[in-house]
Amino acid sequence: PSLSIGEEIESGTALTVLSKPVGRVTFILAKFAALASSLVLQCFTGCLAALLSSRMAFDVYGAPDYPAIVIYGAGIALACIIGLCLNFFAMKPFVGPTVISMLFCMTIAFVAANYVDRDWSHQSFGKDVDWRMLQAVLLLLFALCALAGFAIACSTRASLIPTLILCLVVFLSGLVSDYFLGTRAEEGVFWAKCLYAITPNWQLFWMSDALANDKSIPLAYVLRCGQYAVGTLAISLGMAVLLFEDRELS
Repeated sequence: PSLSIGEEIESGTALTVLSKPVGRVTFILAKFAALASSLVLQCFTGCLAALLSSRMAFDVYGAPDYPAIVIYGAGIALACIIGLCLNFFAMKPFVGPTVISMLFCMTIAFVAANYVDRDWSHQSFGKDVDWRMLQAVLLLLFALCALAGFAIACSTRASLIPTLILCLVVFLSGLVSDYFLGTRAEEGVFWAKCLYAITPNWQLFWMSDALANDKSIPLAYVLRCGQYAVGTLAISLGMAVLLFEDRELS
């Protein structure tokens, strides 16, 4: 988002868009909607791969899941071929059609692969798939959207590199906030309580330990984390609107 907003401001595109009946709030929300949509598609395809990999995993005494490898690999190859054909014959851009083709081909390949077992025989859908991945990926999507809102807020004033640095600082601070601030906050230290409250806690969205210990992720926990992400996102987008409101565009 930083590169997009920065380029549009420098090239005058933002000024042209905002000279029409489009408010600055609408402009910021549209930027976030586009970014969130791309994150949803990315997490969706990544979730399909993660779910299928949970079935394909094997120990030293097992064997590779060749049906899943062949079917899923064929879906990816077919999507690339479709993109190449549209690019060569219809003069379409390669990336956009390929991404859309990848979305559909990977979905179809995932469904087909889950009806076939390791011996190329028919099986019930989703056998040996760890469906707990769905909740885990959804939590990661919440975290990505919250971080994207902060990135948009930074990009209204800063260029690409400063925005990346600020996002990295917020991300790393949120990962270690429990260790450095959580204990002090529980002890009642005022400054630690303030910093702990305003620092996004990304550990809430990271459930790898629960999955590794064969624990489930309750739906109530997912909903609470969703509320936390919405609150964080509302603050970030509010900051973005305030920072962009008096930004000079000419």
